Amino acid sequence: MSCLDRALQKNILNLLLEYYPYHCNDLLVRLQPGSASTDDAIVANINYLTEYGLMKPGFTFNINNQRNSAPQIITAKGLDFLTDDGGLGAILGVVTVKLHAETIRDLLASKIDETNLNQEQKSTLKQKLSTLSGEALKEMTNELVRKGIEQTPNLISWIETLLTRA
Repeated sequence: MSCLDRALQKNILNLLLEYYPYHCNDLLVRLQPGSASTDDAIVANINYLTEYGLMKPGFTFNINNQRNSAPQIITAKGLDFLTDDGGLGAILGVVTVKLHAETIRDLLASKIDETNLNQEQKSTLKQKLSTLSGEALKEMTNELVRKGIEQTPNLISWIETLLTRA
């Protein structure tokens, strides 16, 4: 049984938003826990949001597992989460896709094997491919991506289809 509650999490963040840029010292009181199980659910959801960096610092527990409340504040990540556009995190966030050189070589070697070239030609091309420096392979990969995009029929339709799945 999960005590994680998306509505409660949103309520917690919205309460912290009311205090922003200041700390909230009475979050538990403001959330009005009614029973021990409700209190435990609130604590669990606060800890969850804290672990994801949407708020800080949440609670600490001493050696006897007694909870100590600390003033809470919503983080920039929490503010961005509440905004419709994803906030500055979405604007500044850069996605880096890394393909290891061996992965690219394997993909290209596989395509060479699929051609109608004779075995000697395939072997020669794969040998040259295996000796490319990392920089040469990077340039070749960039050029292959550019050429692939140029040669893709219905590129916009394909992109729209992929984006609707995301």
